[in-house]
Amino acid sequence: MEEACFLARYASKVYIIHRFDYLEASKVMARRAKANPKIEIIWHSQVLEAYGVEGDDILGGVVLRDNKTQEVRRLPLSGLFFAIGHAPATAFLEGQLELDEYGYVVTAPDSTATSIRGEQPGGEG
Repeated sequence: MEEACFLARYASKVYIIHRFDYLEASKVMARRAKANPKIEIIWHSQVLEAYGVEGDDILGGVVLRDNKTQEVRRLPLSGLFFAIGHAPATAFLEGQLELDEYGYVVTAPDSTATSIRGEQPGGEG
């Protein structure tokens, strides 16, 4: 939630895509995120894949699956931030974005640039 609140200072829209229908964050941070008009929480959903803009080498969005209805849909995005916790939840990126042997997103030295323009990893490291 802290990351989403921070990103909302700079982004026009921040989506929190969350697997459950409840937040595990502190009550204060959850309340801040829910109250921010620039943050939208997409409940009980998971990212299946990221896709690019056809004919260009930039991020176009993500494909989401609703864990309750199994509905699959596209969500157009121009940037992507992962808050993945202690074990990287990046399996859905395999074959799309360069990952190291431990599943972490590979970045250029002294940079957050990844193998796809517009995608930047984040988290605690």
